[in-house]
Order: sequence, then C-alpha cells, then structure tokens
Amino acid sequence: GACVWAEDVKAGYMSRVMVTKQDTISGKDLGWLFAERKPGPSVVVRMDALMDPDSLEQLKNIESVIHELWEREATDVWLTTCSDATGSGYLESAYFMNHQLPVRADLWSMTAIRMKRAGFRVWALVPALNLTWEWVKHPEWRLAYAQAGHDWPFCLSPDVPAAMTAAQDFMNDLAVYAPIDGVVFDTDARLGE
Repeated sequence: GACVWAEDVKAGYMSRVMVTKQDTISGKDLGWLFAERKPGPSVVVRMDALMDPDSLEQLKNIESVIHELWEREATDVWLTTCSDATGSGYLESAYFMNHQLPVRADLWSMTAIRMKRAGFRVWALVPALNLTWEWVKHPEWRLAYAQAGHDWPFCLSPDVPAAMTAAQDFMNDLAVYAPIDGVVFDTDARLGE
C-alpha cells in the first residue's frame, strides 16, 4: 500500500505499477487518462489499390491511405484479404500467408500493423462463400449462379460440408498469419433478400 510506496520514495526509488481505469490517486478517478475514442466511420480499403511492384510506391500508397483515413476521422478499417485484380469477383490470390491459394504479396500484415500504429482498428474483410480457388477445383461444390440471387458467380454452396471445411481452413490461416481486430464477411455471404 501507500506506506510501502512512501518508504520507497524516501529510499530514492519507486516500484513500477500498472495504472488502469479503475485506479485512483488521492481519491480521484483516473478515467480521464483513458479517454474513449469517439466512434467514427468504417472504411473499406482494397489491397489491390495499395499494391505496386515498387515497394517504395507501395509504402507511399499505404501512407497516403492512412492520411486520407485520418481526414475522414475513421476509426475502423476493413482491409480486403484477397486479390480481385479484374474486379469480376474472381479471387486469384491472397495478401497474407495461407495454404489455400497463391500469395500475390505478403502485404496484409505490414499494412495492418502500420494502420494499427496510426490508431485504427483493423478488420479483415474476407470472402464467406466466394472461395474461387475451391470453386475452380470442385465444380460439384458450386452454388448455382441462378440460385445465388446476387452478382457473385463464384460462390460455393453452404450445404456442402467440404466447402464449409475449406472456408474454415482459410479462416484458420487468417487467424494464424494476420494481426486482426476482427473479421467482416464480404457481400458474398448474402444469398438473397
């Protein structure tokens, strides 16, 4: 308690202590030290837009997006995990290490860490049913496009256990290799109204 601290101070040193919201000093609440951040908008950041063969340009792209997010007063970033270079929904590669599909560039973790250091919460924007790499290998797992009711032609059926296992494997790799604050499922999780 206080007596020990007073003796420590008289002896010329002070023990380290962890300060938390629940602590008080002289009966005063320390909550002001831990001001809650006012919630701001969540912004989707497409990794394809940050990607550049020149690593210096890539860093400039990331820093530019961080400044734009500050200007928008964003608090959360939804960072895509897979490359859709053609814009068709065909996911050809990932931006993090995994065992399912090729890695276009191991850029996700570095981008997420830079954004976290800039004060943002970083969420992985992941496909739920659009596992294109499995859609190509296993036509029998496909959800018929006419049944899908949306613009994602590469969806797997949630009724096929092997397809759901493939999705779980992808999520396991994400959990192991990427520093995330949470997961947001992309619009391919929606099968209709």
